[in-house]
Amino acid sequence: MVLAVGCGAYIAALFLMVCHAFYKGLLFLAAGSVIHGLEDEQELARMGALRKWLPWTFATFLVGWLAIAGIPPLAGFWSKATCSPTSMPSPSRSMWPASSPPSSRPIT
Repeated sequence: MVLAVGCGAYIAALFLMVCHAFYKGLLFLAAGSVIHGLEDEQELARMGALRKWLPWTFATFLVGWLAIAGIPPLAGFWSKATCSPTSMPSPSRSMWPASSPPSSRPIT
């Protein structure tokens, strides 16, 4: 998001921020569902192998995880794909000033 804003892609950065808020919210809601399903248990050792006991929560976590990873049919892919081209350097210019060819102007 910050890189896209720095490159001038304000709309792409805003789209990524909104998408990120929604799938991060989805993951937090799923985590709350696990805690509620375990009757307010906070022990991490008891929170394993819950796929067969909480199938809807598993599906919610899976969709949120795929979205945040940027898998193509989900919004995370499209939001990250809009930011990527703006942050790539052009072929005529290097991204790092140190690797640019030296100028022909002598240092005085």
